[in-house]
Amino acid sequence: MFHEDSVYIYTCILSWLCPFLYLKISLTSVTNGMGHTALTFIINITGIIIRLTCVFLLIPKFGITGYLYGVLISNICMSLLYIFNIYKKLNIQPDPFGSIIVPLCIAVISIFSSRIICRIVFGLIIKEAEEYTLLLTGAAICCIVYIILFIHEQSEQRPL
Repeated sequence: MFHEDSVYIYTCILSWLCPFLYLKISLTSVTNGMGHTALTFIINITGIIIRLTCVFLLIPKFGITGYLYGVLISNICMSLLYIFNIYKKLNIQPDPFGSIIVPLCIAVISIFSSRIICRIVFGLIIKEAEEYTLLLTGAAICCIVYIILFIHEQSEQRPL
């Protein structure tokens, strides 16, 4: 991108940070909506303490990369604390198989099947396809697989 190795490292760290950042914001809103603002305060203070600790420990050794790692660790810990507390407050029994393993397997299957379909289709129709065309087609195939699975799941839950 900018012919700098550090840009690649920063982009990779930030790409891992974004989902946890959005998850943390959503879970903060849910916790506040449930009326547990004191819990939100405590979890936010915990995140700040984790970030400050990383500032003192990681920045002298790793520079800005250490700060980004600290923000990532902080957001992951805060998200997990919010999830555990919401599960506890709502008496939800976690289902790691149904909520982690099954979606992960479906994602892997859809990614590999979309890559195979793209290679077959573009190999027959167009000999040299652009990389972004393959990426967009693969993403569209993944979306179609997820929509079909969602419709199938909804039809099993609510039979006609």
